[in-house]
Amino acid sequence: MSNQDETTKDAASEAEVKKLAKGTKAKLDACKKVKIKIPIDTLNEKNLTVYCQINGYPYTIKRGVEVEVPTAIKELLEECGYI
Repeated sequence: MSNQDETTKDAASEAEVKKLAKGTKAKLDACKKVKIKIPIDTLNEKNLTVYCQINGYPYTIKRGVEVEVPTAIKELLEECGYI
């Protein structure tokens, strides 16, 4: 496979991820919202944010601040042990 073929394939993959993320955003916007608060990491006080994503759609959440997120994000953060 040539470099041009790889570049074309990468661009197509990136476009697919963007399309998936856009659809995911619409679904997350329609979800019920809940308030959460991710505790500050006492072992690493410079770690001020938590990053997560669902199907290419990113969320960055500040630690120690109550925020409203879709239930799917809350469930993901619970599974990962953040809350």
